[in-house]
Amino acid sequence: MNETIARPDFLLGSTYKVKPPVTDHALYITINYIVLNEGTDHEVRRPFEIFINSKAMDHFQWVTALTRVMSAVFRKGGDVTFLVEELRSVYDPNGG
Repeated sequence: MNETIARPDFLLGSTYKVKPPVTDHALYITINYIVLNEGTDHEVRRPFEIFINSKAMDHFQWVTALTRVMSAVFRKGGDVTFLVEELRSVYDPNGG
């Protein structure tokens, strides 16, 4: 996925409900995927965009910024597993 790909009208996706211990409201994380080379031996499913939503709007700006940056990395292509390792190292000094 080196060339720029316009967002298709339809993407497959999954939504996950995550209940952090530091808030009363759950986070809903949706990851939409694009299928490249569909129907060939080289078919691959890649993350294309991510959305995070919650009733708690306390951190709306930074959550929106984070999801836009992550989506941009997804659309750029290549191995995106480094994002998991980078985000896994983030911690809350208050225990969250």
